[in-house]
Amino acid sequence: MNMQKSLRHMALATALFSVPLTSLHAAEAPPPTLVTVATVEAREVAPVIWVPANVISRQDSQIASERAGQIVWVAEIGSRVKRGEPLARIDDEALKLELAEQQAVLSRLQASETYFEKQLQRLQTLIANNSISRNEIDATERDLAVTQANIEQQKVLIARSELAIKKARITAPFDGVVAQRRVQRGEYVQAGQPVAQLVDLIGLDVQAQAPISVASFLAEAKTLSVEFNGDIIELPLRTWTPTANLSSRAFELRLDARNLKATPGMAVKVAVPRASAEQTLVIPRDALVIREQATYVMKVNGEGVAERTVVTTGAGTDDKIAVSAALNIGDQVIVRGAETTQHGQKVRVAETKSGGLALGQR
Repeated sequence: MNMQKSLRHMALATALFSVPLTSLHAAEAPPPTLVTVATVEAREVAPVIWVPANVISRQDSQIASERAGQIVWVAEIGSRVKRGEPLARIDDEALKLELAEQQAVLSRLQASETYFEKQLQRLQTLIANNSISRNEIDATERDLAVTQANIEQQKVLIARSELAIKKARITAPFDGVVAQRRVQRGEYVQAGQPVAQLVDLIGLDVQAQAPISVASFLAEAKTLSVEFNGDIIELPLRTWTPTANLSSRAFELRLDARNLKATPGMAVKVAVPRASAEQTLVIPRDALVIREQATYVMKVNGEGVAERTVVTTGAGTDDKIAVSAALNIGDQVIVRGAETTQHGQKVRVAETKSGGLALGQR
């Protein structure tokens, strides 16, 4: 009898405690993980080879002096100058003295010109009265003409001296920054000797050398992918030459990098197509989870559950990359939160990129 009572008490206790424990377990169940997804798309992508490249300036010049002389001033390294602003100055004191002398000679010639003009007027009055011979007028006209010719010649000499003084001020032919000083104050330079290196930091190119075997696949290309500071960006293909260097069998191509936040000398990589484009599946690069064992993506199925899907990557374009995997057009892959999401875990979509549909909207 006592044993039956004990069993009833135990059953009652079990019944009393079973409901709260079940409720507690339900309350402790983790909520779905919040993720951002993107839609798998189909796109024409060409297989590529990655070649090393450099950021260069379209205008990187050694600015030379046009005349000989002693340097009295040179711009500091790092100075930013506008077109027409000085980079260096040559001592022009002797030139200024020469100019002053030439201007004095011009003044004397102009005074002689005035004298001969007045003399000619007087002689023309006298010859009307037959007071002088014609030879005197001819001589005065000759002297006036010679003086006027000398005036024109002197003006040319003055203009030449003014130009020499102007050239003593070596100016920037374009906006840029002084990268190097080739001379120091007090040094004597010859005509044609560089005084400073000027680099344009706005007009930039990405310069690369690619195998001539892939040149034919650039004919239709308008942009190429560039790896810069860990990011993949698209830059316009500005120019390229279809001829190769005989020793390297490579040709040069240049991309317009004016909108790239880089400086000349920085190293980048360029993706050059090595075959014709083919239709393939592409996903955002951010969807890739790269591990030592495999590379995979987290696909979200129709029930909002994450599924690990191993992929093989191919060529890329801007922020997308081609993949070969058990994926279909329209599938959703996690682009934010994939690193921490587990296979079979319930997820909740916070945002869908690339124009995809959120779960429940298909």
